[in-house]
Amino acid sequence: MQILPLARVKRIMREGAEDVKNIATEANYVLGRAAELFLQELAVRAHAAMQQDVKRKANMLDYKDVAAVVHSWEALDFLLEVVPKKVSAASILALLEQQQQQQQREKEQ
Repeated sequence: MQILPLARVKRIMREGAEDVKNIATEANYVLGRAAELFLQELAVRAHAAMQQDVKRKANMLDYKDVAAVVHSWEALDFLLEVVPKKVSAASILALLEQQQQQQQREKEQ
């Protein structure tokens, strides 16, 4: 059973390559199925990451679950810029403060 609409898969394939005019039905089906399998594996791994979070109250897949999978599975390195880890503002401020302190110490020496 095909979950992703083949017409949409074909449109995405055409938009991705400007010089492609025709796409064989078999190629369209294979790429659609590959995308479905990829998304299924990503969802399964994200679900596993969600279940490992003992602090979680809600049983809902979240961005951080998907980001955890992308950053832990080497095969998904191509998504590192698209799915960055979520970082809290407090941790960024703490990091900036540490950098400023380091710069102050270097100036004093």
